[in-house]
Amino acid sequence: ASFSRNPWTGKAPLTVNFNNNSTTANQYLWLFPNDTFNTEHLTHTFYNGGEFPACLVAYNNQPHCADTTCYTFIIGDNVTLIIPNIITPNGDGSNDVFTIQLTGASLIKNLNAEIYNRWGKLVFETSHPDVVLDGTNQDTNTECLDGTYYYVCTFYEKCLEGQQPNVLKGCLTLLRNSSSNN
Repeated sequence: ASFSRNPWTGKAPLTVNFNNNSTTANQYLWLFPNDTFNTEHLTHTFYNGGEFPACLVAYNNQPHCADTTCYTFIIGDNVTLIIPNIITPNGDGSNDVFTIQLTGASLIKNLNAEIYNRWGKLVFETSHPDVVLDGTNQDTNTECLDGTYYYVCTFYEKCLEGQQPNVLKGCLTLLRNSSSNN
């Protein structure tokens, strides 16, 4: 059994054409997670990202004399990181912490977030998305001053070539005593 696929990789939803290149067989069985198809060639849409095995079983009227080929390929998620641009760590329950919200992250293998003050000094670092900045300097355990901070968020997404780094940079404003004049 032998087959090719086009495209090899991409982001979900992804439609893939599977072309059977088998010789001397006249019956074919395609095996996917949660799906089975009896056809020579196949077009299949993957609606979610992840790692997917695809197998072709080719035989000539006798399934016990079959040849099988399998490939595992990776379909990327549409990763979304929601990163706030302001925190107000004043205890009112609204925007008190800096946290990163992830969606479509099934293929993210590592995530690192760093926050620097305006002088370039690291005040917070984490590799766990559930660890949050509450306005306290991680090293000195003192309150960070009001002002502008800068974040660098690096996450590694699994792909065919291994892990692909993605870097997001931006500004964060910290205001302890925010008040509204509405």
